[in-house]
Formats: sequence, C-alpha cells, structure tokens
Amino acid sequence: MQELTRLALLGCANAGQDVCTVIDTPALQAASSREQRLLWQAGSLAVYLAAGQRPQTASLPQGAPLDAQAEVPATLHPLLNAAIGGELGGIAPWLVQRLRACGLRLPAQLLPQVLDKQAALETWHTVIGVRGHWLAGHNPSWQRRLEGQLPTQLDEATLQRNWEEGNIDQRRHALATLRKRDPALAREWLLVRLPKERGEPKVALVQALKPGLSLADEPLLESLLDDRNLPVRLAAARLLTLLPESAFRGRMLARAQACLHWQVAAPARGVLAKLGNLLNKPAPASLRVDLPEDLPKDWERDGLREQSATGLGKRAALLCQLLEHVPPSHWSDLTGLTPAQLLPILAADEWNKALLTGVLDASYRYQDAEWGAALMDAYLADNPLLRGDEGKLWACLNDVQREALICQHLHQGSPMPASYGLRGMRTPWPSTLSAAVCQAVLADASQPASNDTQRPGFDFSQLSEQLLLHCADDDLPKLGELVALYADRLAQGPLAGQRQYERARLIVALAEAKQTAIKEMPL
Repeated sequence: MQELTRLALLGCANAGQDVCTVIDTPALQAASSREQRLLWQAGSLAVYLAAGQRPQTASLPQGAPLDAQAEVPATLHPLLNAAIGGELGGIAPWLVQRLRACGLRLPAQLLPQVLDKQAALETWHTVIGVRGHWLAGHNPSWQRRLEGQLPTQLDEATLQRNWEEGNIDQRRHALATLRKRDPALAREWLLVRLPKERGEPKVALVQALKPGLSLADEPLLESLLDDRNLPVRLAAARLLTLLPESAFRGRMLARAQACLHWQVAAPARGVLAKLGNLLNKPAPASLRVDLPEDLPKDWERDGLREQSATGLGKRAALLCQLLEHVPPSHWSDLTGLTPAQLLPILAADEWNKALLTGVLDASYRYQDAEWGAALMDAYLADNPLLRGDEGKLWACLNDVQREALICQHLHQGSPMPASYGLRGMRTPWPSTLSAAVCQAVLADASQPASNDTQRPGFDFSQLSEQLLLHCADDDLPKLGELVALYADRLAQGPLAGQRQYERARLIVALAEAKQTAIKEMPL
C-alpha cells in the first residue's frame, strides 16, 4: 500500500513502471490507463487487507435510571419544542418555573436539543431530570456544559487547591463557598492572598466579600484603604459604607455634617403652629455648603477623589461623592423635615446639581423608598437637574410605589416611562397593573392612525408581549380583547407590514401557549 501511495503522489506519468501487488483481477487487466489500474489496485488491496478481520465488540451502556419526576404531558411537547427553539419569545423562564412548581421534567426526545446548545441549557438545565444527566454523561461536550450550570460541593482540600492554583473565577468561587462555611478562615485566606494580587483580580476578590458582609470584615477593609490601587480602595470603601457601625461610615457622616450646615427655625407654638399645620407649611430652613478648597489627605485615603464629573466641577464632584456615602434619611432625622420638604431647599442652593445627584446616588445605594419617591416627584415636575437618571429613580422605589406610578403614566397616556418602570416589577404583575397595561394598549389601538406621530418609535406590541409573559394566571382570561386585537391583525396577513404581522403572530402564539400550559399544568 505504501508503494501505491508513493506512486499516486509522484504521478503515473512520472513513474517508470507500475507497482506489482498480490491482487490480479479482471478489472485490473481491463484497465485502459495506468491511473485506472492504480485506483483498482488500491481499492482491491484495501478489501484484501480487511478480509477476515472481526469487528470490535462493544458493550451497551447501562440504561438510564428511573426518574421519580413525571414527564410533561404529551400535549405540551410541541409547545416546549417551540419554546426551546426560541420561537415563543421570552416564555422559556416562565415555563421552567411552571415545570418546577408542578414537579415535571422535559420529555426525553427534547433533551438533545437542550444539551446541545449552551443558551438553552442555561435556561432549562433544572428540568432535564435524571435521564438528562445520564444522557449528558455519554457525551463529553454535553457533560462539560452541564457541569458549568450545576453548583459543585467541594471539600476544603479542593477549595484550598482551587484558591491557590485556580484562575480568578475559581478563586472567587472558592472564597464565596468558604465564607458560607467559615467566614473567619475565608478572611485568613484573603489576608494571605491579597498582597500577591494585582489589578482587576484583586478588586474582584475584595468585591466577593459583599455576601455575608459583617463588622468582622471591617479591619481587613480598613487596611485596604491604604492600597496603592485606587479601584481596590474604592471597592473597600463601598463595602465599608454598607456597615452602619463602621468607623468609615462615622467619618463620612462627620465630614458631610461639617460641609452641610442646616438651620431650621424653631417650630411655632400656639395659634401660629395651628395655622402652619392647616396650611401644611413646614418650619423654614436654610442650607449653607462649605467645602474645603483642597482635598484633605484623610478624605483621599477613604476613596474620595478630586476630579471633574459630567456637568460638575472638581469641588462639586467631591460633594456628590461625599453625599453618596451618607444615608439620605440622616438629613431627615437631622432637620426633622421630610424629603419632600428638603428637596426644594437642595434645588435652590448654588450647589444644587451636586446635592441632588449625591442624595439620588445615596437613595439608590441605601434603597430609601421615601427619598426615592420624593426625587421621582421632583423629576416628574420636570426638574432639569434630575434628567438622565431615570434608571436610578425607578430603582429607588418599592413595589407599591412603582406600581402606582406606572399606572399613573399609563392613564396619562405616557407609555414610554411606564415601560421603563415595568422592567423592574416583580412577577406575576398585580391585577391592577395588568388591567392598566391592557387598557393602555386597547386605548392606543382605538386612536386614529394620525395620532401615532405623537409617540414616534413606541411599540405597544412590546407592552402586550410583556403583559402576557408576566400576568397572573387568573388575569390571562381577562386579556381576551387584547389577544383578539392581534388575532385580527394576524388574519389580515402581512399587507399592513411584515413586522406588525410577525409581532401579531408572536403575541397570539404566546397567549395560546400560556393558556395551554396553565390548563395542562395547573398549580
């Protein structure tokens, strides 16, 4: 065979003579050219060499173990197949949650489709059942993907090996796991390791202290305020400010109070007090801001920086950073005034941009819903100093405040800010919220086409899709008129526009899929 290969590489025209083999068949004798003879020789010799060989024996793998979980009803198999393939929008997380609540698993025929795609496995890995794990064990690539989704129970020796020899992700995982078991030992590991780390890995390990943060971590974090790396100092400062009794928090409060001088008039008494209460007029207050000309060294150690920010000079940016570390409720307690009473005073000051930005950042950091609501009211009153911070404003609100404000926007015909607020709503949506969204979609559909230019670029089908995905089971039947609206558009075909047709098809399919799933998997 080697001689035949050499002849093929050299070329029959360049060889002096043909190669002789043990094979001599009529086909070789009838070959009309040297090239044909070479091919017949190679094929015949391959068959000759394989003759008499026995096939390798292989044992069948052990069958999949029995699964205690029941399989999803067969009527749902097409629906699940479409959801796994991404044909039903964002319904997959809801379906997974439904399957888990009902104690069901995916059917066997859909498991390869899930195991073969990383994105699908990330969503569906909790409902693949025992058979899914068994099947992944027979395919190395599937097994690696699945192992990446499952929490691993590591003993202390393995944790220590990952901590000392692993990459940054393995070290962070080892540290987080050990902090749950033995916080003191985890701090000892970190004390030894941090001096050897540099750059982003060091910052990542410091940030890993946030879960389970306690005053026992304060000495370590205080020492990191002297680190030469600014991102490390900032990471330590952000954690220290979350500890109400830390010395860092006390220093920041003292600095803020030294810079913000509040003067609140003594409350009136007698008839004047009663008159003020009737008129809802608070006691008059004033504010004077006094910032240092140069950044003190101890301020710099605690992570405060003298640098310009968007729309702010160096000293204004310093004031903003300082206020970010102070719970906004501190100013209410100090002055005896509500956030709604304090905000106009902040807005009237010459440092108003820095003051409002600072208290907004603090409200976001400390999740102060009362201050968040007052700031949102100021924003809705068209305060230009709060523009561009809509995300933080919404994030400061609790669920009740968020729902009320979303409904208010929808009733006023302002779907854009309402859709922004809906992104953080808990699931399932309250019935009143679902009803408000449905009514807004139907109201828009009833408007003449010429009115659409009042809201350029806004797509109400996005609201409809989110409503179907997040509404409660009992509210789905109440959306019949909305679904019928899109069914009519679907019946018209793509003449009105291909995108509108595709959106209508998706929304109708979502409604039907969710109705079927609720019927077949009742809670």
